[in-house]
Amino acid sequence: MNLFKAPSHTYTEFLDISKYKTTWVVNIYMSLYLLVIDLYYLFFDFLSFKIYAFGFAISLLGLLVLYITRNYIKTTFVLVITVFALVFFSIFFFDLKSDVLEVEWLMVLLVFTFFKLGEIIGITLLVLEISLFSLYVFMFYRGDVDITNYSTVQFIGFLIEFSFPLFILVYYVYLSVKSNKISEKKLRSTHAVLQEQFLKIKEQHEEKTVLLKEIHHRVKNNLQVITSLLRLQSSDLNQNDVKIHFDDAINRIMTLSLIHQKMYQKDNLSLIDTQDYFNTLIADLITSLSVNIPVQLKINSEIDYIGTKSFVPLALIISELVSNSLKHAFKNDGYIAIDFVKQNHLVNVRYFDNGNWKDEQEKSSFGIQLVQTLCQQLGGTYKREILSKGTTYHLLELDVND
Repeated sequence: MNLFKAPSHTYTEFLDISKYKTTWVVNIYMSLYLLVIDLYYLFFDFLSFKIYAFGFAISLLGLLVLYITRNYIKTTFVLVITVFALVFFSIFFFDLKSDVLEVEWLMVLLVFTFFKLGEIIGITLLVLEISLFSLYVFMFYRGDVDITNYSTVQFIGFLIEFSFPLFILVYYVYLSVKSNKISEKKLRSTHAVLQEQFLKIKEQHEEKTVLLKEIHHRVKNNLQVITSLLRLQSSDLNQNDVKIHFDDAINRIMTLSLIHQKMYQKDNLSLIDTQDYFNTLIADLITSLSVNIPVQLKINSEIDYIGTKSFVPLALIISELVSNSLKHAFKNDGYIAIDFVKQNHLVNVRYFDNGNWKDEQEKSSFGIQLVQTLCQQLGGTYKREILSKGTTYHLLELDVND
């Protein structure tokens, strides 16, 4: 456990959190210091040992109060009262060799009170300190100069000399606290305004997200209606060539519909998961084209997400290539591999199938012409490579950042 890490709390304002944490850390440092000095005096000065033992107990009490209440104001009250009582108890009832340290602790206590509890309580404590210390000096102090023989004028002068430095210290502390309070007030006001604006922006963002998801959902539904109408129309066609073109158009619309479906299913509406989308798309194409042969699919992607603006042409490209593979390339079984490879800020796509293609059909195919056009739209190039065991399509230097 990290001793210097403050326990959990319920504060939400930055300044309150800061004061709470500093109260904890100061108490930890104080406890360690008092423990060390107390053990030191155990062997040399039993009177000082007893005083610092009380101080160590007070510091531990402050930690306990802060840990239980999680309230730095209550803890500060406890510390101020107990330290104040201990210092003056030691001044009045212990035969100390020097009162300098007690005065120093009183000043530290005064500064601590001003910063933690404000100027009203700080000024009240100042008056009590001056009053009690004056009483001690007048009645009990026996230093090199016996001021009990002072005249009234001399005693008043002594009090002025003693009090003036304290007032100077308190004055500067007061100015600092006042400046801090003004800054704190402005900071809290600014924080409240920013918090209100943040909540409004968050609410507007959530409303727009819901609206966009609803739009994508409706677009997807409309595209599905169009797909269904085209399939009904296709079933009435007698010419096989026309029916094939209808089916191709249906698959392209289905590709767009799936993009909108993925969009409203995701929290981030500007990005689509590459691997998830193409796995779903190819499975839908296999079902749509009623392919009865087994097709093995392997997708490797170095890019997790692609922006929607670029995804539409890229999805149509892959859809065309997969559709052609399923319809024209495979005989007994099929294998499709798609690799998305990063190249600086661009992407290279490698599409491979193990089928046997007919060059004449491919060159005159509307689908291949569409692939070339869409590649140009993405700022890339298209190249086909015929191998002994299949065909590879290289889509090079595609800009899919948008």
